[in-house]
Amino acid sequence: GDHWPLVHSLTLVVFYCIGNCISPAPHPIKNYIIDVGIMLFNSAALRNISRVGLRSRTATQQMRAKTTASGGIPTPVLQGWYNIFGKSTIGYATWLVAGIIVAEGITGTLSDSVWNSVNAGRTFETVDWTKFKSDDDDEDEEEEEEEEEEEEEEEEEDDE
Repeated sequence: GDHWPLVHSLTLVVFYCIGNCISPAPHPIKNYIIDVGIMLFNSAALRNISRVGLRSRTATQQMRAKTTASGGIPTPVLQGWYNIFGKSTIGYATWLVAGIIVAEGITGTLSDSVWNSVNAGRTFETVDWTKFKSDDDDEDEEEEEEEEEEEEEEEEEDDE
């Protein structure tokens, strides 16, 4: 157990020396050899540390692990969820469908709000159309209004 720091240091020195033997200057192959050595050693060290950590769990840690659920969710909450949704297939399917619908609504709303904030002034709904109004448009509108007034006058004359 106590020899791991020494092995770690020696392994790094060996891989560094191998890398420098290939090329004393910075070189992609040298860096790759050093990186591979570090990754191999670190994965072995992490496996060893986790094994030691599992064996050295104290009684209070074991008790805490039994009384608390994974992810920090209290055990009574998980038991309640299981009693409502987890016991039957139809309950679990309902949970999935409801969760998917809620998640889709949330992600749709968030993505729409991001899209609208990024594209403000560029979409049909957010463009200020008064900037594009020309004098020709005003004349066309006036002509249409005059035609409508003439039609109304003709209808009134016909009614009399």
